[in-house]
Amino acid sequence: MIFYEDFVKTIEELEGEELSFAEIESFGLEKKKKIGGYGIALPLILIACYEVFVAFFLKQYYLILIALILFYFGVRQCRNMWSYRITLDTKEKHFLFQKMDIDLENVNSLQVREAKIGRKVIPVLDFITKDKKQMILPMYMEKQVFLVRILQKILGVRFSIKK
Repeated sequence: MIFYEDFVKTIEELEGEELSFAEIESFGLEKKKKIGGYGIALPLILIACYEVFVAFFLKQYYLILIALILFYFGVRQCRNMWSYRITLDTKEKHFLFQKMDIDLENVNSLQVREAKIGRKVIPVLDFITKDKKQMILPMYMEKQVFLVRILQKILGVRFSIKK
């Protein structure tokens, strides 16, 4: 993750350069977020396995209930990390993120700006569609600058960066 001012400066510096991209681009979760997520998920799953072992060894079967709850939260955390994927179809001009499918032809404006999410201030993509729906997407993905440059090229004048 880079500071927002450096992020905007990098985008502005690369603005004149030629941009080549595939028909379908995919962006995954940032490495720091993956490490943090696995740091939560794996200990929960290991503790759940230990609880099952203790439950059978000491014949205290109520511990299996605790193990199931811990295992559920560990697997859920892993699923959230594995399912984080942004797909940008540059040919059909579709932006796909989990259950959100945005037709870029239907976007009235897209603004990259800073927003406070939790305790941190991070860059977000602020989509406003022609039917006046607003969708805010935090940029936790890798290759953020590349994504913004592709969106900038596709949307043209409908794209803006708030400084």
